[in-house]
Amino acid sequence: MVLSLSPLSADGSLTVDQPSLGTLRGDRFNGDFSLRDNVASLTNASLTQGPSRYEVTGSTRLGKDPSFEARLAIVEGDTRSILQTLQWFDFADVARGLAAPTYGSAEDLQVVPVGLPEAPLISQLQRFSEIETLVGQALQRRREEERIPDLADLSGQFSGGINLSGSLSQGIKADFKVLGEDWQWGKYGIDSVLVEGEFVDDVITFQPVRVEAGETVVSLTGQFGGEIQQSGQLRAENVPVTVARNFIELPVALAGNIDMQAVVSGEAGNPNAVGQINLDNGSINGTPVQTRQTGFNYGNARLGFGGILELNGPEPVVLRGSIPYALPFSKVQPENDTLSINVSVKNEGLTLLDLLTSNQLRWLGGQGDVQLSIGGTLAKPIATGTALFDKAAIAAQFLEDAPLTEVSGRVRFEGDRILVDGLQGRFSDGAVTAQGELPLATAAQVENPLQVGFTNLDLNLRGLYRGGAQGNVVIRGNSLSPELSGEIQLADGQVLLPDSAASPGPSTPTAPGNVPPADRGGINVGSGTIAIAPPPSNSSNSPWAKTSKSPSRQSLASLGRATSP
Repeated sequence: MVLSLSPLSADGSLTVDQPSLGTLRGDRFNGDFSLRDNVASLTNASLTQGPSRYEVTGSTRLGKDPSFEARLAIVEGDTRSILQTLQWFDFADVARGLAAPTYGSAEDLQVVPVGLPEAPLISQLQRFSEIETLVGQALQRRREEERIPDLADLSGQFSGGINLSGSLSQGIKADFKVLGEDWQWGKYGIDSVLVEGEFVDDVITFQPVRVEAGETVVSLTGQFGGEIQQSGQLRAENVPVTVARNFIELPVALAGNIDMQAVVSGEAGNPNAVGQINLDNGSINGTPVQTRQTGFNYGNARLGFGGILELNGPEPVVLRGSIPYALPFSKVQPENDTLSINVSVKNEGLTLLDLLTSNQLRWLGGQGDVQLSIGGTLAKPIATGTALFDKAAIAAQFLEDAPLTEVSGRVRFEGDRILVDGLQGRFSDGAVTAQGELPLATAAQVENPLQVGFTNLDLNLRGLYRGGAQGNVVIRGNSLSPELSGEIQLADGQVLLPDSAASPGPSTPTAPGNVPPADRGGINVGSGTIAIAPPPSNSSNSPWAKTSKSPSRQSLASLGRATSP
């Protein structure tokens, strides 16, 4: 260093190990400096921090209110190093800005000793290795189970620059532009990142943050941090539903890409958002769907939504609702866990039945009107509304040959009950009727359980039975876990036996009383006479067993009777 006292001036070089400024810390700093006319200048300076390397130039004007200007060029930046330096580990930390976090003390930790202080050294070292392995496995399981990774799970390299200025009286101001490629955030790969904006009075303004991954683009603009309320705009384009599923559970097999735009506000730990969301090239359980007029709002850990779902035909599904949902980084929880969902669907819109049952049931046409409101909670939903049917037709995948037609009647939803008022229809050459009530989700006892009666049916149950049937089935339990009992009579039918029970050639009829009971979904089928049917002419071996032909009413009951357990 060269020093002159009159006038005061200096030239030299400087090296600092473990430099720090507030929460900012590095490994090593070195550079050349000079002092002229009360101005200290820094040139050819560099700062290393782990794998990161920065080049620094700047000057400071000394006096009663010292001020400075600096330029930081990011030659090789590392996300994990900078996040650790800023002590930003989750999204709530971002709102703190450069202020130091407030940590608890050792007394705040509730720990359980796991060491072996009295054991030999080799045993202690072995125990230490086991604990390290267990901690690593626990952290790995946590990362795999997390829907939204922590900010600390972000890794990647970046470059760019930061311009800083400030004084004791005015504080620090900065503008920045950072570019990154091939980042990893938990299990998500990111192709490119752009972060551009400024920092003034502990408030970060993004102009914008832009993230690209394949055809997916997410951008955020606005002001965050400090004492002000957050305010910004979030846009997302071509976000695959498969990614969205990691953020929120979806009850159906939804596919397609999501486009969203929202205005965000509030605090980092309690964000608010209002916006629109649309599904492009969408499908539910393989059936194409379109959305329109879809909007949502989020605040105080509650999600409100509404919109129109267009299926095949002119009648759309109108959906409105509000559900409790706390984001993983939210500092608030819903005030209550109540639901509020309203569904309105008519006629062709009842194609929704196909989607929700994965085409196990298909709406074929007719008149239908469903007006449903769901309240209560996720654990105990309460439904109110009606479903009216007039000459409707419904096909079931397990009924191969014919649909259920001329379906008419009313179904009411009252509290935790489903009440069926004289629902009736036609199947093959027979009739089907339903009357009674069934709990929605609880297993409460009811005075008038749901009964389904059928006469003169010609059934074709895939893989089970083909032939005539009549009887009455009582359904108890609830709609999610029904319990069946009743009596079913079979006639002129064939029962499919397992391959191991079928063998070529003639067989001997099984004597009544020697057939062990078989469980058929809660209906106990009693003993009966079964004979192996001759194989079809185009097959050398058939698994079909044939019931006795044209039995009398007495033999009909003994052939296949279902009785209450």
